[in-house]
Amino acid sequence: MPIRSRLPMVRNRLPGAPAPRSTPVVLQAKSVPRLYPNLNPRAVIEVNRNEIATLHPFFDHYRLTRPDMRGQMMPNSKYIFVTESTGAIRMHTRYRHPVLAEGKPVLYAGEAQFRHGKLEWWSNASGNYKPDRQHAQQAGMPVEQFLTHEKVRAGAFHPLKNRGGG
Repeated sequence: MPIRSRLPMVRNRLPGAPAPRSTPVVLQAKSVPRLYPNLNPRAVIEVNRNEIATLHPFFDHYRLTRPDMRGQMMPNSKYIFVTESTGAIRMHTRYRHPVLAEGKPVLYAGEAQFRHGKLEWWSNASGNYKPDRQHAQQAGMPVEQFLTHEKVRAGAFHPLKNRGGG
C-alpha cells in the first residue's frame, strides 16, 4: 500500500506559467520477504555439511561449489534446494530441506531439475516448509521456469519434449 509523504510540495515554475497541481508525493512501501518455518523439527539430522553444494549463476547456466572440493561442478540432475534468508541457495540430490537449512526458516524450498548446467524447471515441492507459489520470486530462480508441485506430479513437465523426442 502506498505511503503518503508529509514532505512539502516543491513548486518550480517559470514566471507566467500555470501553477502545477498540488498532488502529494507517493512512496511505494518495500515488501517484506516471507520466511517459511520448518514444520518438522525431527527431520533435522546431522550430516557432513561439506557435501552440501551452493548454486551460482554462470551466464545462462549454473554451477555448484562445495566446501570440500576445489573448482566448480555442473549440475546435471534433480536437486532438493533451499534459499536461505541470506539469499544463498543450498542444494543436494538426497538431503531433505530441513537438513539443508539446518532446521532454520528459509525464503523458499523446493526441487530443481538441471541438464548440463542449464535449469529445466523448478518447483515448490517441500513437505517440511510448504512454500506457496505467490512468493516464488524469493527462491532466486527464474520465475518463468517455475512449476507448482502439483503440475510436476501431474506430469506437466516432459523431459523428452524439451529434448525434441516427442
